[in-house]
Amino acid sequence: TIGMDNSTSFITLARPTATNAISFVEHDVTTVPFPTAAADLIYCWFLLSHLVHPQSQVQQWSTQLKRNGILLLDEVEWIRTTDPVFDTYLEIVAAMLQRQGNELYVGPLLETMPAPVGLQRRSSKVATLVPATWQGQAAKMFLMNLRVWRDEPFVRESYGERTLSNLESDLAILAESRRSSGEIVWGLRQLAYQRAEW
Repeated sequence: TIGMDNSTSFITLARPTATNAISFVEHDVTTVPFPTAAADLIYCWFLLSHLVHPQSQVQQWSTQLKRNGILLLDEVEWIRTTDPVFDTYLEIVAAMLQRQGNELYVGPLLETMPAPVGLQRRSSKVATLVPATWQGQAAKMFLMNLRVWRDEPFVRESYGERTLSNLESDLAILAESRRSSGEIVWGLRQLAYQRAEW
């Protein structure tokens, strides 16, 4: 198993968890070929919403599979929340991604795309994730993300320092308390493709 990321800091954080069977490589996954042998399995989770032209990205990844190799994608179909803090966060993320030419809710787009050349679609379904005690974990994940992109010019100009600071503070409180004034539910589009035998 080889994990890939184009962030030096994330790879540095991951490397101490490596074993004989698991390693990590710094690489931009939008660029092929990968610095690895052809794969039996490629798995992508919550990434395509951040990439322009996700369909062509899936096509590129298909070239990195062995014969009969599997490509698995988990991407956001929808997110529903009754929590005003989560709602504000998702509104900002969706606007920021749209400004970059991307789509937060990329699942429906992937569902309608034809199977990439050389791949056969084996499965496509929407799984619902209703976290029982996950509000705190969701807040922690959103807080880490916010701290990465809050200084993007579009975000700062559109939402202002006060809104962003309040959002960061509210997410920090939710992450610590593990409680929320509402719920959050994910719809995940799960797609499985197999490389055709030649």
